[in-house]
Amino acid sequence: MIQKENKLKLISINIEHSKHTERVKAFLEDEKPDIVCILELCEKDIQMYEVLLGTQSFFKRVNKGTMEKDGHEDYVGNAIFAKNFIVINHHYYYGSESKVGPYISSPDIRTYRNNSQLPLLWADIQHNGVTYRIATTHLTWTMSGESAAFQLEDVENMLAISGTLDEHVLVGDFNAPRGRETFSRIVARYKDNIPLEYKTSIDQNLHRVKGLQYMVDGLFTTPGYVANDVHLVDGVSDHMAIVATIVKI
Repeated sequence: MIQKENKLKLISINIEHSKHTERVKAFLEDEKPDIVCILELCEKDIQMYEVLLGTQSFFKRVNKGTMEKDGHEDYVGNAIFAKNFIVINHHYYYGSESKVGPYISSPDIRTYRNNSQLPLLWADIQHNGVTYRIATTHLTWTMSGESAAFQLEDVENMLAISGTLDEHVLVGDFNAPRGRETFSRIVARYKDNIPLEYKTSIDQNLHRVKGLQYMVDGLFTTPGYVANDVHLVDGVSDHMAIVATIVKI
């Protein structure tokens, strides 16, 4: 029997910069997670979320852009928020931290990538005396979720890195709709824990493009972990939030 203490409440969410801050804050205050992985986080907001969650953070930059809400420029990236970090690490599977700069869109995203630099972050986190390894990323964006050649190259590079991490949980926004080639390469290595009843993780009201049916946000596990009570929550950001209870076997 699994002890009650061997449970970790995990949330993963793409928050679309600072566009939905009040919704995100209210959601996190209500859910009271043990660990949160945030994608598209403005660097200036890190401390605010640390205070809100009562945690530390581990953040890596992806690009720099002008925020829609107030027009300021800021670095944007991915972060893990948790109370007890034991080990933190990362690796850029495309580009490098030194190349992070102002966002430049692609002239033809079906053929050429944008200039976002792509890190995989991971951390060993202690919770109730148990050490969990959590990894997160925001995989390469393509126009219509197609498995472009550059996205397939990136996912293979990402998987080569994650394949060295031993047992872990991998969450994030993978820009790879369930059922397509990029997604298939991920699930060849991991268990997909998003229930099949969910056909999209795009919020149908808050996303700027209406009607998108792409299941792109993921919660994947290696055999050493079990994800229970996995569900998606809308009304938080342009992507639905993933909420789950993680158990280490």
